[in-house]
Amino acid sequence: MTRFPCKALALAAMALSVLPARAVEAPERPPQEWLRQKILSIIGEDVTWDHVRDRMQVNFYLTDIDQTGITRATIETHRQIQRARLRADRISQVLASDLDGDGIITRDELVTALRKDAAAQVRRMRPAPASEAERERLLGEKLEAMIAQTMMDDADGDGRLTLAEIAAAVDRRIANEDARTAELQRRSGRATPDRLTLDLVPPGLAPDGSDVLTLEQFDAAVRAVFDAIDADKDGRISLVEAEVFARASGDVAQASIFAEILRRIEAKGRAQRAACGLPPLPASGQLMLVGIHGGSGLATVALGEDDGEVGISHLIIEPGAEPLHLALTSLTAQIWVVSGAVDRVATVVATAPATAAPARTPRVGVVGIAPEKVHVPGAPDCIPSFARSDADMTRASDAGRPAALAVERLAGRRPDRVIGAQDLSTMYLPSGRRDDQSALPSAIELPILSRGRAMWQEFSYRRPGGVVRVDPAKVVSRLAVNLHEVLPGEAGVAQLMDEEALEVMELSQTVRLGLDSGNVSVSITPTPRKFKITRKIRIPGGFSGDFLLGRGVPMPDGNLARSCVISEETGRSLGRSCT
Repeated sequence: MTRFPCKALALAAMALSVLPARAVEAPERPPQEWLRQKILSIIGEDVTWDHVRDRMQVNFYLTDIDQTGITRATIETHRQIQRARLRADRISQVLASDLDGDGIITRDELVTALRKDAAAQVRRMRPAPASEAERERLLGEKLEAMIAQTMMDDADGDGRLTLAEIAAAVDRRIANEDARTAELQRRSGRATPDRLTLDLVPPGLAPDGSDVLTLEQFDAAVRAVFDAIDADKDGRISLVEAEVFARASGDVAQASIFAEILRRIEAKGRAQRAACGLPPLPASGQLMLVGIHGGSGLATVALGEDDGEVGISHLIIEPGAEPLHLALTSLTAQIWVVSGAVDRVATVVATAPATAAPARTPRVGVVGIAPEKVHVPGAPDCIPSFARSDADMTRASDAGRPAALAVERLAGRRPDRVIGAQDLSTMYLPSGRRDDQSALPSAIELPILSRGRAMWQEFSYRRPGGVVRVDPAKVVSRLAVNLHEVLPGEAGVAQLMDEEALEVMELSQTVRLGLDSGNVSVSITPTPRKFKITRKIRIPGGFSGDFLLGRGVPMPDGNLARSCVISEETGRSLGRSCT
């Protein structure tokens, strides 16, 4: 009898063995049926042709091994590869008990290898064993049953399970599974998916009996099914269209899945409409969805009790006769200043996931639009935030798609235009043209030669729009709007340095990389990192830094959770723990 010194040699020998022929040739599933079911399986709430094409092409590329097109030989090659992998996986599972790696499994090895699994089965038993003796008895029974199951493949009954015996047993089981599948197909009179080639593109989709299916032919076949599902020919497939098509095609199970998804979406929509309180929008006028990370400027006001930063952006409405409905969303707290032909604006919906306690009210505000036209949802998750831009929403992966679907559910109509930007200074609507060079309205000229110039420089790098003066009385918001006593973030630190309330104790070197005429530029600037508080102050909201509270100076106001404040008198930390 051949003995193998290690599992690696055993697996090598298995790879050289000849795979058994398929016991029964299973009938093929009609190619068009495969195509319809595959397309229906990737349809979500609202998908476009590009999304369906891209997803389906993944299947084509995975099937087309040699990139010469898909043939019956291609599928048979895949089947052989998958069958070999299935066989190797099952043999490896048994060989996991070959503890000494000699290619032979003995009873002693099985006792050691399977004891853990047997003990786990006993632990899961309910009711649990009443005593330790009962537990040991049950453990022995479970272990013996598992050993007996494994040793059933010991064909010569010598108490040792060899690699040849393992491989022969696995081959028998695979052949039996094929035979059972074929028998079920014969009784039902209908072909079922081949488990080894389930996701492979069938070559039978080639037109006119061609032996080779090309990518162009496959795309055409996918497009034909897409067009058949897209009943209203708007270039998108809705769940309603998918459900109707599935029922018409006789796929009752898939149609039922779509119906259940639609039911859940409608229930979620009703709950969201009740929580968000947005009015339905009329069919007339252009609905624009604008999503940004945040404004490039810093507003001089706080929204609600939170004294953190509030970004600010400028929207200029271009002349025109068509009414505009604006859905505005930002990731961070935001004020939208609207000017220009504002009479065109019929509705503004503004929201953000940034909220203020206690009611989780979105920290957003609008300037320049009559209060009756402004709607701030009652919950922060009514319209998801996004920052990437795609005007036509042509790809399902677009960041703006979830927000567009949310607007449609809440307002009763789909946005006509979706525009995204990372950090927005000025944008013209409805064209979507950006202007990052012009100053924001009411921007304050920063004191570039003051004591706090280093921190003003840090602030300007992150907020190129600068500090923008805002009149609290002109902001439409669900929250109280108040002027900052001390600006938040780096701007507040720069302000306190200008007022000689902070002294710089330590500097660090800030290194930045940039592009200048196609060349990489490197800038190194000294940046204050530790400060001494010389008089009563308020810690700038949202700023994370290190402070030394001077002797005799009162405790600072504000939130100290993000700042390290150490008393010069006691040496003790007064804010968060200092490391």
